[in-house]
Amino acid sequence: MSFYLPLGKIPENPEERDQLISAYLEYEAYLDSLRLSNIHRRVIKFLLNERGYSPAEIEINRVFSIQLEDLKFDTIVDLILKLNNKRLILIICATSSLDSWERYAIALCRVVESFTIPYALITDGELARFINISDGSVTTGFLDLIPSKNECEKILSDMIFTLYPEEKKDREGRIVYAFEGLRYPSGINF
Repeated sequence: MSFYLPLGKIPENPEERDQLISAYLEYEAYLDSLRLSNIHRRVIKFLLNERGYSPAEIEINRVFSIQLEDLKFDTIVDLILKLNNKRLILIICATSSLDSWERYAIALCRVVESFTIPYALITDGELARFINISDGSVTTGFLDLIPSKNECEKILSDMIFTLYPEEKKDREGRIVYAFEGLRYPSGINF
C-alpha cells in the first residue's frame, strides 16, 4: 500500500488537501482490513510518522513457508522493514514478556530468508528489545530504538548479509515451529 498522510505537510490548495485526506483514509481502511492489533497499528504509525519509512518499506503480516527435514509449515512475521529490496529489521509485536520472545525472533531471522536478517525488534507498542543477530547483543528501551530510515540507509550501505549455515537451519526452524504452537494454538488461519 502506498498511501498515507505525511504529518506536517501543509496542502498547497484544496485539491491537494482532499487528496491527502483521501490517501490517509484509504491507508487506514487498508490497515483495518488486515485486522491488526493495537500494537501493530502503533508501531506502523511510529515507523511512518516518526521514523520516515514509507508504507512500501513495511511488510505487514508476511507469510513465510519453512521447510524442515520432515515437516513444512507456514509462519507469519508481524512486520519487516525492507530497504533496497533487503529485509533489515524483523519486528515481533508481543503482548506478553518481551524477553521470552527473543529466541523466537532470532530463529526467525535465521530461517525465513536466504540470508540472515540482521536485526530483530520485539515490542509491546511501548517497550522494546532490539537484537543484533550477528553478535547477539540486546538493547532494551522504547520504540525509539528503531533506527530512522536515514540511519538504516547508512547501516545498509556498510552491511554485508551473511548466510546462516544450512546444517543449523533445521534446528532454528524447529524453534520457530515450537513457538508457533504458542502464538497460534489452534493453527494459523489465513
